[in-house]
Amino acid sequence: MFQRMKKDWDNYKVGILVAVAYLLLATVLLGEACPTMIFLKIPCPGCGLTRALFYMVTFRWQQAWHMNPVIFPFVLFVFWCVYFRYVKGKKIPFFYGGIAILCVGCILRFLNNYI
Repeated sequence: MFQRMKKDWDNYKVGILVAVAYLLLATVLLGEACPTMIFLKIPCPGCGLTRALFYMVTFRWQQAWHMNPVIFPFVLFVFWCVYFRYVKGKKIPFFYGGIAILCVGCILRFLNNYI
C-alpha cells in the first residue's frame, strides 16, 4: 500500500505542489482561487466545493450542503478510489463514469442555482 502511495507521490508531486501553491497564492493575493470568478466574476460549476469540504470535515453538514451538495458524492468517490487503488491494489472500477457523474452533478447544481 505505501509503495503505491510513494510511487504516486513521486509521479504527481510537481502537479500537486503547483496546485497547492496556486490555491494559496491566489487566495492570499486575490481573495479567490477560482479562475472563473477571478476573470469572469461568475461562479463555475465547481464553486463552493473547497468550502463545502472544509465544512464537511468540521462536521457542519448543513453548511457543506449549502455550499455545494456535490461534496457528499465527491468524498464517497474519493474513498472509493483510495480503497481500490491503495488498499486493494487494483484498478479503480467505474473511474471515468464516477468522474462523469460528479461533473454532471456540478453542472446541474450550477444550472439550478445560477441560471
